[in-house]
Amino acid sequence: MRKLVLPVVCLCALLLPYYGGETRDVAYRSGGGGGFRKRGGGGGGTGVSSLSRAAEEGGNGDVEAAKAWLLEYDVEAEKVYYAFVSASWKYNTDITPENAAEEIAQSLIAAEFDNEMAISANEFDWKNFDDEKVKREFSKITDIGYAALEPEKVEE
Repeated sequence: MRKLVLPVVCLCALLLPYYGGETRDVAYRSGGGGGFRKRGGGGGGTGVSSLSRAAEEGGNGDVEAAKAWLLEYDVEAEKVYYAFVSASWKYNTDITPENAAEEIAQSLIAAEFDNEMAISANEFDWKNFDDEKVKREFSKITDIGYAALEPEKVEE
């Protein structure tokens, strides 16, 4: 029996298109140069590599830079998690080998995204921020859960 693991932010990704968001039918895949890009798109990455740059440029203790990073993270996470939840929903409502493969693929993409974002978030000295909300958000991003597993284990 497979265990379904969904990140908390998935509910937001599911509801956003109904509240004016434009994330419907957006799927992401890992790009060759580390980072993510829209499926079917050519060339440069989306916000992941810019998120890493923002963390590096922001300095360790800059709360304002951390807040800006969180805003960019939210946009990218919304897209990745929406694609994952959509694939999971499709598989759970129409169990076929193709849908299972897509769910696994999106799960691996979400796990890779979680890993990259945790590394980028840890470039900030977030544990010493005075803003408790920012500290909590960073603590959730850096706790990567199942994404810490090897890809083969995530597929199981």
